[in-house]
Formats: sequence, C-alpha cells, structure tokens
Amino acid sequence: MSLSKVKERDSNIELFRIVATLMILIVHCNGWFLSSFAGISTWSAGRDYWVGGTRALIQSLSCIGVDCFVLISGFFSIQPKLKSIVNLYATLLFVYLLCYLLSVLKGDVPFAWNTLWPCFLPFSNGGNWFVQCYLFLMLLSPILNVFIEKCTEKLLLLYTCIYLGCMFYFSIIWNTEYFYFNHGYSVTSFVGLYLVGRYIRLFGLERCNKYPRSIPWIAFAFCIVLMTILRFTSMDANRWLTYNSPIQIVPATLLLICFAQMHFQSKFINWIAPASLTAFVFHTCSPVFDKFAWLDIKFFTRLPFAEYLVCMGGVILAVYIIRIYRCFQKVYDATC
Repeated sequence: MSLSKVKERDSNIELFRIVATLMILIVHCNGWFLSSFAGISTWSAGRDYWVGGTRALIQSLSCIGVDCFVLISGFFSIQPKLKSIVNLYATLLFVYLLCYLLSVLKGDVPFAWNTLWPCFLPFSNGGNWFVQCYLFLMLLSPILNVFIEKCTEKLLLLYTCIYLGCMFYFSIIWNTEYFYFNHGYSVTSFVGLYLVGRYIRLFGLERCNKYPRSIPWIAFAFCIVLMTILRFTSMDANRWLTYNSPIQIVPATLLLICFAQMHFQSKFINWIAPASLTAFVFHTCSPVFDKFAWLDIKFFTRLPFAEYLVCMGGVILAVYIIRIYRCFQKVYDATC
C-alpha cells in the first residue's frame, strides 16, 4: 500500500495507537522480562535510587498501554464485520506460522503436524489473552453500541461511573473472583474501558475543549508521578496498579484526551499505524519473545543503566519497524 492510497484518518489518534503499542513493548522489557525470567523484582536491582526511580517512572508511563488500546476502540466505536474478524484471523495465522517456522529452523521444536495445527487456531492461543478478550469485545460491541445510542449524556456517565466503581470495589479492594475482572485481563474490564472511550468521543471531548489544552497534560503528569511514588514505595503496588484500576484508567483517559485534542493529518503515520497490533502479537511469540527477553536481561545485567536504556530502546523500535510491510495492512480493519 503506497502512502498516496492511505485513507485520511485522524492521524492524532493513529499516533496514539503507535504510542500505545510502544508502551506495551516497553512495559514488558522494563518489568515483566526482568522479574519473570531473571528474578529482578526490585526496581533498583541492587544499584541505586536513580535506577530504581527511573525504572519506576518508565513503568508508570508505559503500563497504561493496554488500556489506551481499548480506549481507542471505544473512541472510534467497534463496528464488527465478518471481514474484520477474518482479517484478524489471517493476521494471527500469518504471525503464528512465521514464528513456528522460525522455531523449526532454529531447532527449538521438531516439525510435526501435532505442533503445527494449533497455529490454525490462533484465537485459542493461551498466551494471547489480549486478542481473545478483544475478540469477545468485538462480539459484544453491537449490544454496547445500541445501549450507548439510547443513552443521554447523564445516563451514560452515570452508568459508566457505576460500572467502573463496581469494578474497582469488587476487583481491587475485595479481590472478588466471581465477576472475572482478573486485574484487567478480561473482557469485563474491557467493557468498562470501551464505555469510557465512547463517552469521551460523544460528550467528554467537547467539554474538555472549553478549557486550556494544557490541563489534561498537567493532570496526566500528576497521575504519572503518583503512580511512580506508589510503585517505588509500595510493597502492594501490583494490587493497586492493575489494568482495571482507576489509578491507571484515569491517566490513560487523560492521554487519550490529549491526543484527541490534536488536529493534524499525516499519511506516513496512517500508513505505519496498522502494524501496531501485529507488532504487539509478534513480540509475544516464540522465538521472538525468547530473544527479546534474552536481550533485555543481558543488556540490563551487563551494561550501565544509561546504555541499557539506549540499547533496549533500539530493540523496541526495531521490533515495531520490521512489522511495517504491505502484507500487514489488512490488520487495520481488525483494529478499528
């Protein structure tokens, strides 16, 4: 797809989609890989407070990436079509087959039909929780859209606040399992974010435009500082800083407002944005995932922290950039 043929979309939100993807890649490198595969669970990792504070800040800035992705879906409103689901399936199938062949060529797994056929059932991949939740959000979106269309602004705001309040109360405060909020790793949590995104698009953005545009940015910065302090000082940060926590949903919403208030068009941004979902899925599949984690741990344990940041920043950009191919443009319909 040439740049001249790219559809004119809101480049500000497309840029937000790219930022959200990079956030997800960053949060995995800065926290998940190091803690899960190298046992580096403390932010300072035996170095100094500057390293710990910087890592906590990076984590706070990037941990809202998943919430941002779902908010974008609510902002645009999902209009599920068979073509969208087929495109999503084709994209996942291509990524899983490619990663499977890479694993075979590396000798990590022997080629066998019993290991190949799961690639043709990409929605059942247990490691891809986001795609599974997003698929069910697509299936629920017609019901949500009809409800939202019938709502007045006050009713939609009231219902959204009640939903988020229940999610916070039962999931985070009481850790109740019966509602399956699962710390944000669930379609029930995605529904709340979807409602927030729709409210911002239909009513919230118009109200925010009456005030200086610096206010959402200032509020966002305040939230990031708060999250950084909580993360660096609290032993129970994993309970309060989850995908369905208001402490994360609020800054994600503020960042959506910040980008939505921008107004510009860029065919280049609109051209590369469709690679976002593919880059996200690609980096979670073996052997890319294994190599990604290995590099992250190696750089962190062997390099000075500043050099580590530069090297992993280059790796993250490389993972995203290599996904920008013509064959991935169809994923755009699946992420709208």
